[in-house]
Amino acid sequence: ASFGTQSVRYRGRGEWLPLIRQLAAAQPRLQFVVAAGNCEPSFYAEFSSGLSNLIVRKIIPQRALLRQASALITHGGLGSIKEAICDGVPLVVLPMLYDQPFNAMRVRYHGLGEAIFQEKRSLRSLETAVCSAIDGAFARQVAQMRSNFLAIEEAQLSYLYINNRLANIENASTLNS
Repeated sequence: ASFGTQSVRYRGRGEWLPLIRQLAAAQPRLQFVVAAGNCEPSFYAEFSSGLSNLIVRKIIPQRALLRQASALITHGGLGSIKEAICDGVPLVVLPMLYDQPFNAMRVRYHGLGEAIFQEKRSLRSLETAVCSAIDGAFARQVAQMRSNFLAIEEAQLSYLYINNRLANIENASTLNS
């Protein structure tokens, strides 16, 4: 579980973290790794106390963990969504603010995972979403989107787009001089 680099701004994070801890207690067969962001130093040990399947840190090597993960619980930032898709990992999105609710709806719409909004926040909804994700409910759609993403990256379309835009800017400045 990761709530992004700006997680200290999200009030909802404090409401979701206890549910993630409860889920770890309810699902001892699963291993949980949580990036909790800036918290009091004592928080990290206290939060995972008594649960051998729960690791809590200020930050985690998200890309490295995604390569081994069965699901990502996230706030729904575009960076985390893209990283999960590129590594073929289904998502459980817990949107809190800004563009996150829209991103969560897109994840749900495209079948890349589940979105749980504040009004539906409960241990049961989180457990259902995580278990669906790790049991393969979104595997086909995630694999297809991953294939699409990797094809776009391989084609270097972003490079071509940026290069073309820079060439247009250079041409415009030459014409204006």
